[in-house]
Amino acid sequence: MKRSNTLLLLIFAILILILGVLLYIFYFYEGELIDIPIATFAQCAGLEDGYALPDFEGVKEKLSREQMVKDVPSKGKISLKFYHDIGNCRVLDKIYLLRDGKIEERNVKSDVDILISSDYASDIGERNICDVISEAKNNGDLEQSINVGEIKLYLIYKNMLKYKECLGVEV
Repeated sequence: MKRSNTLLLLIFAILILILGVLLYIFYFYEGELIDIPIATFAQCAGLEDGYALPDFEGVKEKLSREQMVKDVPSKGKISLKFYHDIGNCRVLDKIYLLRDGKIEERNVKSDVDILISSDYASDIGERNICDVISEAKNNGDLEQSINVGEIKLYLIYKNMLKYKECLGVEV
């Protein structure tokens, strides 16, 4: 009887250890943030691009005042990508990583991607970012993608649930 109790205790301890390692990998381990190069496509090379870029330095400064940006947790990674189209080609103009209430110009694998036309960049700061995102979505100028599972999304962004519609998240 004592031997079977010891065996059960050992199995239980191993299961707890495995669960702890999985939880660490799943939730706490971030790995290294590695910048991903922005792809350029041969079919887009040589196209004349007369698009006038907005003042992205001003956009970055205005974004830093947005409460939603300030609320992004330290474990979170949201990419805000601005683009414009030339014919059938999409050109990425600026990519910001929103993390820990800060804004960096980086292209890394993120939890949430928000791809918005650069035409809306000047509206940021003049209006609430969620209103700008909503308008872009209604006009077909916005794409959103979630790159993590629902459980991880909830664990990391549970304090941002008030922005779920803005970010296109359905938890």
